[in-house]
Amino acid sequence: MTKKIFLLCGIPGSGKSYWTHNTAEQLDGEAQIVSRDAIRFSLLKEGEDYFKRENAVFAQFVKTINDCVANGVPYIFIDATHISRASRAKVLSRLRASTPIALSVEVFNTPVATCIERNAQREGLAKVPNQAIYSMAKQFQEPCLEEFEWSTIGKVEIHHHN
Repeated sequence: MTKKIFLLCGIPGSGKSYWTHNTAEQLDGEAQIVSRDAIRFSLLKEGEDYFKRENAVFAQFVKTINDCVANGVPYIFIDATHISRASRAKVLSRLRASTPIALSVEVFNTPVATCIERNAQREGLAKVPNQAIYSMAKQFQEPCLEEFEWSTIGKVEIHHHN
């Protein structure tokens, strides 16, 4: 039975994946990381636009999360930006769980300048255009407990990382 789902929220370069890998490693193989970017990169062909297969990426993303829930993975990390209430609701509304899930919303409020510096170290599709990072930072909506009231999720906690 799934114990906890970690929903990551933050702009590119904010430290979401770094934190996720470090935290999952401490759980001795009981955790599964579901990375939207990893799924995207596995589906894209050389030279294709980043958003070319977005519908297929999202479908696989949700399927993988639900497979983890169905298989009783104790800790599931949902690694994507989730910068808006709508994007968080889009994923969470598709969860298929027979029992309530403990949700830990991990919010990364890293300064944009730091995100730009970290992003500069990336290569290939992993490198996000700086303008997209600035745009996403402006669009970021801070998660609040009220936005999760509609769901059948059990306990919800929000943690901030700087």
